[in-house]
Amino acid sequence: MRKKVVRAIIICMLLIISLLQFSMTALSGDENDPEIIDEENDLFGPLAKPDLDPDEYSYLDIISAWFSENSGDSDYLNLYLKVRDLRFEELRSIYAMHWEYDGVEYATGVHIHTRGTYQVFIAGINGSSGPEYYTINGDFDLEDNVVHFKVPKAVIGNPAKGDTLTNTDAWSALRTKIEILTLISGDGELIKDWAGYGKNYVIQYESLGIPYMHRIVGPANVNPNKEMTYEFEVTEPQGENIYLYIDWGDGMVDEWIGPYSSDEPTQLSHTWTEHGPYTIKVKAKDVNGYESDWAEYGVSAIKVRSSYMLLQNLLVKYPLIMSIFKAFFNRAFDI
Repeated sequence: MRKKVVRAIIICMLLIISLLQFSMTALSGDENDPEIIDEENDLFGPLAKPDLDPDEYSYLDIISAWFSENSGDSDYLNLYLKVRDLRFEELRSIYAMHWEYDGVEYATGVHIHTRGTYQVFIAGINGSSGPEYYTINGDFDLEDNVVHFKVPKAVIGNPAKGDTLTNTDAWSALRTKIEILTLISGDGELIKDWAGYGKNYVIQYESLGIPYMHRIVGPANVNPNKEMTYEFEVTEPQGENIYLYIDWGDGMVDEWIGPYSSDEPTQLSHTWTEHGPYTIKVKAKDVNGYESDWAEYGVSAIKVRSSYMLLQNLLVKYPLIMSIFKAFFNRAFDI
């Protein structure tokens, strides 16, 4: 009889442990059941004095945050961060979410200032493993006070259906527009909020493996009638070759040229013959016919001073100098 009682107690304990573990893992979050919940009026930092008006920085006060997916758009992970009163101010606001997957830290965030006229959404590897950020799409719902990040799974380790994202959290902060002034303030932020760690999230849908057009790298100011070279960075989740469709903005179009390896940037050159602003538009397609979204890059064809062209050539010729610029960029856009 005693053995049966002990056995029953052990079984009950195992069930309780299993339920606790399950409760820490969200299958699919939403605003009514978010992975992350935060207390109100819990801002801290150099400007967070005891007599702080709780409404003055309410646009930084996190309420909740959650992860979700769409079966019809399974190559993306959608993340949402809700604050008490979302609005745009003159100084630089930062909203970000973090998590870990397969032993790597990832993050997505947005830097915004000048009352919303300047916005940069980014995502990628964070922390000691990086950082390595890529521009992504996102938007603001000022009515519901929600920031939305649309993150390609290709830039966050390609998590598969059933994989778990752990150590989820949400964070917001206020900085100056000029990074050096922010650094002087101490740890970088004038005032901030951290929602703490939330529940895990389980990936719901398998990606189709659509290629992701990371970015276009090259000079933004060029001399007319001078050939310029640009790099096109693409991620193809299966590592397959890709084709590129490039609209150079001056009536010249390269239609599905390739194939090119997706393991390294593709270098292509173009010459603009007339003065004016141009927009390079490019998308990638893999061997299965899956197409990426468009990526754009602005170019101004004007008579460029030789000193400026020298700087551009130095950055291209000496990668170490470029790496220093990138290191500063990554610190300036830390999330």
